[in-house]
Amino acid sequence: MDDADITERLSETIAKANRYQSRKDEPQGVANGQCWFCGEDVEPGRRWCSKQCCDDWQIETN
Repeated sequence: MDDADITERLSETIAKANRYQSRKDEPQGVANGQCWFCGEDVEPGRRWCSKQCCDDWQIETN
């Protein structure tokens, strides 16, 4: 594993930790205009941008 691989994994870990922290601060059930998993913009009233993000969010939070 080279420095680029280590940096990429560290960046992914930090991004995942940031998503987790933002979820902890967000009241459950509230759509906020962004996907709860990846942070992409979503239509009003939606919590996830795709089924995959919904499934991944449920795996990470359970």
